[in-house]
Amino acid sequence: MKKIRILVAEDTKEARDIITDNLRDYELEKYGNNDTFDITKAESFVKADQILEDYRKNNNPYEVFFCDIDFTEDRKGGKRDSGFQLIRKAFEISNLTHIYTYSGQFKAADLWEGYEELLSKGLVIKTFDKSHTDGGDIEWVNKNFEELFNRLEKEKVLWDIWANHNIFKESVANAKFSSDPIENMGFQYEIISNLESILYLLKKTENLDAEKIIHRLVIQLYHRCLELFCRGVKTDQEILSASNRNQPAIAKLIGKSENWEIGNKVTALTTIVSFTPEYYAKAGYKVNFYRNSSVHPNEFFDVGLSNVLYCSIALALYANKGKWDGIKTGEIEAIAKNSEGKGNRDLRELLYSRR
Repeated sequence: MKKIRILVAEDTKEARDIITDNLRDYELEKYGNNDTFDITKAESFVKADQILEDYRKNNNPYEVFFCDIDFTEDRKGGKRDSGFQLIRKAFEISNLTHIYTYSGQFKAADLWEGYEELLSKGLVIKTFDKSHTDGGDIEWVNKNFEELFNRLEKEKVLWDIWANHNIFKESVANAKFSSDPIENMGFQYEIISNLESILYLLKKTENLDAEKIIHRLVIQLYHRCLELFCRGVKTDQEILSASNRNQPAIAKLIGKSENWEIGNKVTALTTIVSFTPEYYAKAGYKVNFYRNSSVHPNEFFDVGLSNVLYCSIALALYANKGKWDGIKTGEIEAIAKNSEGKGNRDLRELLYSRR
């Protein structure tokens, strides 16, 4: 079983020990062992900042982050509001990390505005008020831990998506979209921003109570990323020539007749078809189909999480030129195994295509 990695950044030993002991007690009660949590402690702002930087380089962020706000007692340059800087950094590394402030001063006049800003923007989930932990209110602590780890369990699949997004991001960073450096950077930024928005929306789906709408929007964002990636720096004529050349092979992949018409204009479909005739071109076609069905809903398409998961893998395959190396599917496969519907059949077919 993969351990749940938790970072505790707190500049006083007593407070660090209290939150860590509470976590260990809860771990033993909930999981029946003390081998489920991998807890790292940082006693200063500098130490916490370095830990986060190391994990940025390794693309391996923490699942949970408890962060004090005031680091003036660390005697290593920490400031009254240094915790805000750590929170922003952790969220930048991965907006999937569950960030909780661990503070007794978040309501102080000089900190409240900064705290409220992070809370309103969704960087911080909530505050673990030290008055509860210091006062030994174990019932309050365990109730909030239960909420935290139940939520983490529901979001496990998002870490597969996050890892696969990173594969696509790396390919985008090395791809060329325009001969103009500023325009090229603009396209790269749009794709990366879309991927970050996708994860944020999926993380907030339950809170927003708009599952179908969010899934439709996410599919449209995935489609835009794929279309831009497949276009690259190709001219319209190059797109049309390549799509006509690839059309017979792709028609066979998707069960269309050899004279399947894809049109003689540059569209999202011709752009995606122009990229490759290999087996994973079927995944690109499906992303385009899901997008069209999301924009123009019909009775035969009931958008669901399986469609979203399919799109996330499709992009990673395009970045990897059809190779499955590094693509994460463990949690995705668990969902595919236990779900029904046409979208899920598509997902299982895609997952089995590597065997």
